[in-house]
Amino acid sequence: MVKADGEAVITGVQVNVFECGSVGIGVCVSHKVADGATMASFLNAWSATARGSDEKLAPNLDSAVLFPPKGIDIIKQSDIIRNEKIVTRRFEFDGKNLANLKAKIVNGNPTRVEAVTALIWKSAMETARINSGKDMLPASIATHLVNIRERTNPPLPRHSLGNLWRLSLAPYLDVKKQVELQELVSLLRKSIRRIDSDYVSKLQGVNGLAKAIEPLQELRQRPRERGVEVYTFSSWARFPLYEINFGWGKPARVCTITVPVRNCVILMGTKSGDGIEAWVTLTEKDMEKFERSQELLQFISTSA
Repeated sequence: MVKADGEAVITGVQVNVFECGSVGIGVCVSHKVADGATMASFLNAWSATARGSDEKLAPNLDSAVLFPPKGIDIIKQSDIIRNEKIVTRRFEFDGKNLANLKAKIVNGNPTRVEAVTALIWKSAMETARINSGKDMLPASIATHLVNIRERTNPPLPRHSLGNLWRLSLAPYLDVKKQVELQELVSLLRKSIRRIDSDYVSKLQGVNGLAKAIEPLQELRQRPRERGVEVYTFSSWARFPLYEINFGWGKPARVCTITVPVRNCVILMGTKSGDGIEAWVTLTEKDMEKFERSQELLQFISTSA
């Protein structure tokens, strides 16, 4: 975020009061200093102070000692934002449909996030296959942004401030005509479990930066070599966003905005607590086929 005079802005807040009496609060936090977990902690701490709560949610700054800032721009905007027509749609999976989806994946006992990620990944690959006119599914990589607060040894406090995430890479390169959800769940789980306490400890040493950017370097190289599609997932499903209370009660709805990045999926929890909303951004051409995927339509309760 940048002001008209060129000055960088760390946090921006906009409050909208509607004629019906409802209030909408929009918040934008610079990703240079904070990730989704930090933003959720900030909003809960801010709202607790606003309503006069005795609960004190102070940020923990220890992560800056373990992972000191380097002042290096690793990701360029041109790497992730392209000049193409994209569209974002919201797909909601309620508790009942999530249970049915998990039951379809007979082995592995997938989590809600694993099951929804696998379904969206599979549907997106099938969409890409149809649009390419080929018989085989395209080679692809599913990435997940993994919160490392609980993966350090000892674990960092939940309210640790910073960008405390790593990118997991689940490659699907053995292309064929069909793939089962169970296979994709297995690939996702293996990639996320690689980011364990041993891995995180290597990020703290002299060569920590080199270790940290390995997944980004691989992401840049793989698509150029083989035309690999990359699908980026970020789960906010466990963030206590529906616990935010400025004194007027908890929110009726929490949502994200359109992310101007193709093949990007943000997973959010629902107010009921047992569902997941998927905010999916694809090219217009891909979305036209994706939202008509028969397997996807079996499990979504609403879409918009």
